[in-house]
Amino acid sequence: MLWALDPIEGAKARSQKRGSPLYRLFSGRYLRWPILLSPLLWGLGVYLTTATVLDIVWPSSWTVALATSLSLLLSGAFMAYLLRALLRSQEELAYMARHDSLTGLLNRHYFLERMRQHVQHSMKAKKPCALLFCDIDGFKAVNDFMGHPRGDAVLVWIASTIKRIVPRPAVVGRVGGDEIAVLLPGASSFNAHNVAKSIIHAISSHNGIVPQALSVSIGIALSPKHGSTAEELLSKADMAMHNAKARGGGCYDEWAGSLGYIWSNGPTSVRRLEAALREGRLLLYFQPIVRLKDKSVSACEVLLRLREGNRVVGPGEFLQVAEASGLIRELDRWVVENALRSYWSLKAKLGVEGSFRLHINLSPITLADERTATWVGSALTASEVDPNNVVLEVTETVGGVNMEAMRRIMISLSALGCRFALDDFGAGHSNIFRLANLPLQMVKMDGFLSRAAKENIAGRILLEATINGVKRLGLETVAEQIEDNGETLRILQDIGVDYAQGYAFGYPQPIS
Repeated sequence: MLWALDPIEGAKARSQKRGSPLYRLFSGRYLRWPILLSPLLWGLGVYLTTATVLDIVWPSSWTVALATSLSLLLSGAFMAYLLRALLRSQEELAYMARHDSLTGLLNRHYFLERMRQHVQHSMKAKKPCALLFCDIDGFKAVNDFMGHPRGDAVLVWIASTIKRIVPRPAVVGRVGGDEIAVLLPGASSFNAHNVAKSIIHAISSHNGIVPQALSVSIGIALSPKHGSTAEELLSKADMAMHNAKARGGGCYDEWAGSLGYIWSNGPTSVRRLEAALREGRLLLYFQPIVRLKDKSVSACEVLLRLREGNRVVGPGEFLQVAEASGLIRELDRWVVENALRSYWSLKAKLGVEGSFRLHINLSPITLADERTATWVGSALTASEVDPNNVVLEVTETVGGVNMEAMRRIMISLSALGCRFALDDFGAGHSNIFRLANLPLQMVKMDGFLSRAAKENIAGRILLEATINGVKRLGLETVAEQIEDNGETLRILQDIGVDYAQGYAFGYPQPIS
């Protein structure tokens, strides 16, 4: 045990051992047999009283008394058994009301109740208390491609692994679909970091529960340092977890203030994003895409960044604010116009001769806007870039978008010569039915599929079937998030993937 047992936790443990008073009465060592034998004594008393009053002779009526006593004994035993069963059912109902039915962890309601007690105690006792907020990376992809039963099995395994790893004072609960919270009473920041490292290592070292790599992102918040209420701690640990996820997942982060963390959808965040646009603090980074046939650079994806203070912020931190506020249209326009202006200098810097494509991400919100085709056409004319060398990447991460309007704009842009790629295919963001309904020329496969193919034969069969299906639709394929150019690359070439992108070929960099 890393630290002393918390007084509240100790009291809970002793209380759980004792159980309810009635349950103790019927399961107690000293009272159990007297209670069960009491009907026999009662029956004997009835017989003796009756014999005395009616002057009944013992030999002529002992069988009646014995039968009466036995029936009373059996009925008394049955009543005791029934009462004990009812008490056991009461205990089981109480357990079900407090625990998640799938994982056996505390449910969100009861976890928060226990957390409030511990936070209040830590405030009064002036002792620390740490909260770890764990989220499974890529869990939606497991559900989508392997089915919910396998997803449930993964969740149960991760829950049991976390419960096994954390020290005894910890309180563990399932607070969301794939979110598990761990409360560490009396734990310092150092203790919390060690527990987070242990959880991340144990889950990443899984032995084949699913074909692809498993990881969790963990956010840490401390009481009283980061908040004085359970709700405050949960909110800040959640934001710290998202910051860890924005860094690529499979890591942990401790809350360190609002600046530089996931922006909330409020007026302050919108003003920060407007200021970045106005002050010219948006940056373009480029990552190469390689043709697998000859391993030559055939394209680059344009990636948006934002400079804030001494940090370069990725879109994972501000994209939600941009979409919720509508600023995403301005951001997308800025990216398209500046990326096209950079096309010729980028091509020269890379030394590419012949065809060279530029992949640019567009939000579904922008693609559903009737004005988009006009300003994209103007930007293409001004830059003198061949529209056939522009690939617009789209996902379906935004709900409530008019898909028919989006399809119309895509058809208009296709008429100009632009190409379209469905991004993040396999990550759960892109629906397979869109392959037939949208004017697409390319599909970008999420790294989950490539990692699964490397892990075992089942993953390879899954990737091969997906690639074959996409090719039968006449679409080109790009494998994303490729981090090694050895076995993974050989598998991709054998299966017939057209292009690849990832750290194995180059990190995102500014044009300079």
